[in-house]
Order: sequence, then C-alpha cells, then structure tokens
Amino acid sequence: LICMDLDPMEEDGLAGQIIIISLAENIEDYYVGHLQFRMRAWVDYMNDSISSGRLSYDEEEDIMKFEGRDSGLPAYYDEEDRTALEDYIAKEFDEFNDVFHELESPDIHCDVYIIEPTPEANYYTLVTGGMGAHRMNVPADYPYTPNIELAINLPPTWDIKSQEEKDYWPIRWLKMLARLPINHNTYLGNGHTIPSNEAFEGTNFKGVILVAAQSNEKNEDGENLPAIVELPSKRRVEFFYIQPLYQEEMDFKLDQGTDALFDKFIEQDVPYPPVVDVNRVNVCEGYAPAENPNLLDNVAWAFNDKIYESLQNFWMAVYDYNQDIDNNLDDYAPHSTIFNSKKVKVMYEAYIKDEKSLWKYEKLLNPDTFDGEPEDDGLYYAEIMAECEAYEDHFGAIELLQWIHNSLASKELGDHIFFEGFSIEGYEEDGTPVISLHLGS
Repeated sequence: LICMDLDPMEEDGLAGQIIIISLAENIEDYYVGHLQFRMRAWVDYMNDSISSGRLSYDEEEDIMKFEGRDSGLPAYYDEEDRTALEDYIAKEFDEFNDVFHELESPDIHCDVYIIEPTPEANYYTLVTGGMGAHRMNVPADYPYTPNIELAINLPPTWDIKSQEEKDYWPIRWLKMLARLPINHNTYLGNGHTIPSNEAFEGTNFKGVILVAAQSNEKNEDGENLPAIVELPSKRRVEFFYIQPLYQEEMDFKLDQGTDALFDKFIEQDVPYPPVVDVNRVNVCEGYAPAENPNLLDNVAWAFNDKIYESLQNFWMAVYDYNQDIDNNLDDYAPHSTIFNSKKVKVMYEAYIKDEKSLWKYEKLLNPDTFDGEPEDDGLYYAEIMAECEAYEDHFGAIELLQWIHNSLASKELGDHIFFEGFSIEGYEEDGTPVISLHLGS
C-alpha cells in the first residue's frame, strides 16, 4: 500500500511524506517505511518518469504503468522472500552482523548486509538486499534470471562506517547500480561494464564490471554452480560481484570482449572472488583503443520515433533487427571504438515543423529554412547539424548509432528511414569528426 501522510515532518510545514506498507500474513510482520520523506520529491520523481517515457498510460489496463514493469508500484520482497534471501546470503557468503537499512525507498527497498572478515575470508563482503525484487527489462529470449543482487568485497582495513567519499563510494555504487535497471529501463548481467565520470575517490578506477558469483555447491564435474536462490515467490535471484576497473581495462573490454579481459585477470593472478585493491596491477596498462570508422558498414537499421535511453536496450533492438533480416551480428563488437573523439558532428536532412523539433545539441545549417512555404503536410525541409557527445573520451560504434537514432526520432524522414552509413566530411581543429549521414528508402 502507498499512503500519503500529510503531517509535515519539517518545521516549515510545507508538505508531508509518502509511506508504504508491505503486507504480510501476520500484522506484526507488516513492513512500514518511507517511499520519500518529502512529498514534493515523490511528485518530482513521478513527473520525471512521465517526461522520460518510463511511466505512461496503458489503455488496455486503464492505469499508469512503468515500461518493462508489471505496475507503476514499487517492487519489494515480502517477508517470506526476504527471510529466504537472508538465509541464502548467510549460507553462501557468511553470517551478517550488521545491516545498512535504507531510509527512502521510492522504487525498491535496498538494504546492504555487512559480512565481517573471517580467517577463511579476510575481507568485508557487502551484499544488497532488495534489488532483486524488481524484474529487469530483459530481451524476450534472455536465458538468465531477470532478478539480481550485487556484492562487493573490501579489505579488512576498510572503514565501512565512514561517510567520507574515499570510504563510502562502494556503498554508493551498490545503491546506484541497484536502481540503474529501473531508472534506465534496462538490465545488468555478467560482464556488463558501467563507467564513472571521475575516478573513485582515493583510487585510479574509472568504472566497474559485473562478475558472476559462484555458489559453494558444485555440479557433477566438480565445478561451482552460479549463486542463484529460488525464493518462495518463485523468483530466481542471481548474485554478481562488482569489480572496479581502470580506464584501460574498460577500453580493452569494450574492444576485445569480456572473456579476453577475464583471461588477463587470470594471467596476472587477480584473485577470485574479487577484493577491492586500490593498488592492484592494471592488467591492460598502456592499452589505447584503435578507431575504425568502418565499424557500422555492415550494420542495418531502420530509424523510427522511439527514444532509447538505454544503450543496452538499443543494441538489443539493433541486434534483433539484423537477425530478422538474416544479418548475423553474433561476432560483432558493438562497443568497439569508431572514433577516438569525445564529440562527433553529424549532418543530415529531415523535415521539421519548427525549431522546437530540434534538440538542444542541434542547429540548422540553412538559416532560411522557415522563410518559404512549407510542404503540403506543413513541414519544412531542413539541413541539420547534431553535435553528439560520447560518455567516455571516445565513441563506440553502437553509441554513435544510438545518438543518431535519438536525434532523428523527433523528425520526419519520409521514405528514407534506412541507415546506409556515413561519409567523413573532415575534422575540426580539435579533432572532432564531421560526418554526413546517408539514408535510403
């Protein structure tokens, strides 16, 4: 249940708070907590979800619904599921003596269980509890569980109670990653890398990779099974470790793939399970991605009006589209570097109603676009320049195509909706490529 408590918590008396009640068989087992301490924050969250397209009206069910979720309501474990999850954590990781309880829970209630160092495992283990209540938006044929929890191992000298960023960043990243599939309507799994804008405080790490955790149970061949628990609700929840990466390791993984990076970890004796070591060897030191502007030459795509917030979801859409036309991309490396540049300027032609059809990063190349009469449909022919900016210091192939796609989503292309590559028109003084987009019908 979601309830509005209109009694303000703050002295200014401006607003109340949103609370939730998670029902159980016995009333003493009911969980009561806060969705948001401030009602305005909850309203802002819902408005942002609507404007981003995550929350929209479902005509068939006559409700507002989060895309990729069963409902617009938060996802929480019930008492039975949480007890089973905690029992599994104690069995597979070890007993926990402390829990960092989450105070505000607008979408999931994500606590962090603290397992202290032991002689057998001389490191802290921090495990999320709550992320797995949310079913991630996975592809239809996804062979793995759509529910996961995360863990990170820290050295025994780590000050886990400190609020200083050099100590707190592992907990902050656990909580941030726990909500990433919700906020971006996507999914996380083994080998997925997530970059950071800045190095983690006190380290040279610039991102993380997810590494599948192993159970203590073994199969018939003596190999450890994946750490997966089946809860009373029939959810199957898999656990993944977070391993921090250096920038060169991030670049290498995107160019060469997950297995190649894991092989380097083995060659350099990086231990498993991974324990954060701010002084560990950089297994890809000196690696620099080589750009290849031809990476999209054999990738087919039809532009449409859907906005893709998640790069992973966009890549799966491109992959499926190519599969449907028998263009196999199984061996394709979608994140390989297409340009060693932070920015790429893309020139293209489209039809628009007015300047409001342009994104903030776009401009008209023909200033007299609206001087004459529009076409019969009220649209004007326009030549447009989009200044696309990569998340990292270089552009991956599918990242660039996603930028192009989202730029075109607000425009009318007529029959020319098919991607047919691009031409490099030149480079600006700072090295920014300027390309001209080719569209076919």
